[in-house]
Amino acid sequence: MITNLWQSFVQLSLGFLVVIIVTYTMYVIGLSVVFRRLGAKAWQAFIPGYNYLVLIHILGLPKTWQATAFVPYVGQIYSVAVGVRLGKIFGKDAAFSSLWLTVGAPIGMPLIALSKVKPKLSVIKEPAPHIDPKQLQGALRRTKKKIQDKI
Repeated sequence: MITNLWQSFVQLSLGFLVVIIVTYTMYVIGLSVVFRRLGAKAWQAFIPGYNYLVLIHILGLPKTWQATAFVPYVGQIYSVAVGVRLGKIFGKDAAFSSLWLTVGAPIGMPLIALSKVKPKLSVIKEPAPHIDPKQLQGALRRTKKKIQDKI
């Protein structure tokens, strides 16, 4: 009984490992093509963590964003802004970018890598969006109030 349970656990774990490897490979290959299209070296996409810092640099975002990239919760907010800016370069809207270039990056990154759209490098020269946590909190409070008023 215990050996069957252990075998099932090992098989399930190996299955998850295969899924993780396949999704990360899809993401990294797509990111390497995006890096090449944006004028960076493709090999930089294959180093976890470093590839995100390179992406922030390529997109012309402030160096402070690199420091906040790995801060819990704050990094997630900034990753959406990075995804939206990257999507804007390839002609994608904010809805596509905030989903498919953050959470769904293993699918979204190959999609923009294979797109025939020529990257709009002028977007990189635009000033970076300013993310104000107090403004986000205010917007969240207003949204909660609207929802509570409807209920």
